[in-house]
Amino acid sequence: MKKVLVLLLALTMTLSLAACGSSSESSENSSAQENTPSEPEASFEGKWVFVGGEMDGEPMTLTYLSYCKDYVLSIDGDRAELGPAGQENVYTFTKDDDKNAKISSNDILTILDDGTLQLVEESDGKSMMLLFAREGSDAVKAFEEAYLAEVHKYDPPTVEEKVVYDNNDIKVTLTGMDSDQYSITFNVTVENNRTSGDVSVTPMYVVINGIQMQSYAENEGFVDQGINETKWTVYRNSLEAAGINEIVSIETDVNVYYSNRSEQTGLLELYSNGKQPQTSAFDGTVLYETDKAKVVYLGYKKNGILGTPEVYYYVENNTASYMSIQDNYFKTDTDDSIWGSYINLNPGSRAVGVLRFYYSADPAEISMDFMMYIEGNYITTERFTTTVR
Repeated sequence: MKKVLVLLLALTMTLSLAACGSSSESSENSSAQENTPSEPEASFEGKWVFVGGEMDGEPMTLTYLSYCKDYVLSIDGDRAELGPAGQENVYTFTKDDDKNAKISSNDILTILDDGTLQLVEESDGKSMMLLFAREGSDAVKAFEEAYLAEVHKYDPPTVEEKVVYDNNDIKVTLTGMDSDQYSITFNVTVENNRTSGDVSVTPMYVVINGIQMQSYAENEGFVDQGINETKWTVYRNSLEAAGINEIVSIETDVNVYYSNRSEQTGLLELYSNGKQPQTSAFDGTVLYETDKAKVVYLGYKKNGILGTPEVYYYVENNTASYMSIQDNYFKTDTDDSIWGSYINLNPGSRAVGVLRFYYSADPAEISMDFMMYIEGNYITTERFTTTVR
């Protein structure tokens, strides 16, 4: 069983490094519902199917759930088989009493009052809990439905192919959108017919349901001569931080760089279904507020995709000018490092920002302030310190 925990931890590390490489986005767990076991409630014998779990006392992120969703546990006499269906590993099963048992030496099995089977392992200071239910039970069906709903929560709408820029021998076409459990992706074709010089095409702004999101361009937007297929990405943890449950509108402002100059298209509507967008109330600790701007600390939590710690903040620009904000000071009691955040805001716009920690971070206290550029002036918010565990 220790192999399972090691693989899950390695999976998180791999995803964290991938996010770092792309300049980097929940989530949340699906737990078992009422179970109707086909075997006597206190019997370990038979086939059990994964229906949820926890890592270090926190609900499993969507990444962990995706990894574990095909796990089965089969028990027959003193033999236990555990792993993805068709790839199970064999362990020794030892029964302590009607509701408590072990597989291997330190993996504890407990039949809970609702008939589900809990498996707990602790190793190297990390803990993991897997929850199983009888094959074919209501709990298995409920988990499958909840898991699929979460995976497809941000399935993008059908967006018609649209030319968003066509000038100076550069043509930019949005060809469609995709999504997975990590992000929403804009598929973009850039036709670069210029004979020399660097060309870069990036989303200056991506606005979903009226909230500006941090976005990332493949290869920082740089393209070769000829036809290029590239991608722009918005991580779904940003949508979750904004309280978005359904995408009702998408806008973007495209920045095209060539010959040491930049051109912006202005805000273009890509999609709208006419519904009123529902977002968070953005309640939190106000770090700065005037008639010109507002900055709110929204909170600290584990990334629902990668499992890494993050700080979320909200900012609104109430001026008729462009505004920018970035982290100016950030300190933890354990000297953890972060990937910084820099946001440009359109006049009258709102945005959600994310400060991402590296994978190993586990702070108890964080301190921060932000620097803004508003109407020609640099302004620093008051320093804020809070306990996070």
